[in-house]
Amino acid sequence: MNKLVLFLILILTTSISLAQSYGDPRMLTYFYLKSMKIDGNITYISSNTEFSDIEFVFSESPFLLNTKVCKTGEISVLPDDFSFTLSGDFNFTGDPCQDSQVLETEDEYFSFYTSSLNETFQIFVGEINPGNLVFMNILKDNGDWVYFEETRILVVDEETKDTFVIFPNPVTDILNIYSSEKKDVSFKLMNLNGSIVAEGFGSMVSTENVPTGIYFLEIENDVGEIQVEKIIKR
Repeated sequence: MNKLVLFLILILTTSISLAQSYGDPRMLTYFYLKSMKIDGNITYISSNTEFSDIEFVFSESPFLLNTKVCKTGEISVLPDDFSFTLSGDFNFTGDPCQDSQVLETEDEYFSFYTSSLNETFQIFVGEINPGNLVFMNILKDNGDWVYFEETRILVVDEETKDTFVIFPNPVTDILNIYSSEKKDVSFKLMNLNGSIVAEGFGSMVSTENVPTGIYFLEIENDVGEIQVEKIIKR
């Protein structure tokens, strides 16, 4: 009986350890690409092309990154707490995209990984409307990123409320603002006393000269929808 209990505890401990290897067990699900910033250029993924359903998933035992545009790429990863590095080369299967413009975007997407085989990728996982939609950002030291959500791209009703995602948080130098309406927004970064330490219009907030601490970011789009998020500056 004692041996059985110890065996079950060992299995449970191993499972928990594996689930936490990437930093958050929510990462072990299928995600779909929504937007990316490569070489400083932001691309939003349209719902009306063959490039609209880009899958991404981490797996364990072995640790792999698997992502599919038209062709599928798989590569071994070395996970750490909310970060990972790539090991080896991509193994590609299937045919590349046929449309020349989409093929260019496919190549650009895979270059996010292949151009940084020796770099560490940082991961930020959060929820839109806590308890509902999980999103994930993968960021590189040069400021490039890819942004995923756990649902496929849908045709959004015109009256649907705009959704904002802020990342990374905690932040060191650049705070990115993602709008589901794919528009720049007005923003104000305020300290706990309500004083404005940064404000402007766009999709990025520079926090390089902002002291460490806790702040609130107020975002407003062109139709007056407002969202406030707590920001931690490191």
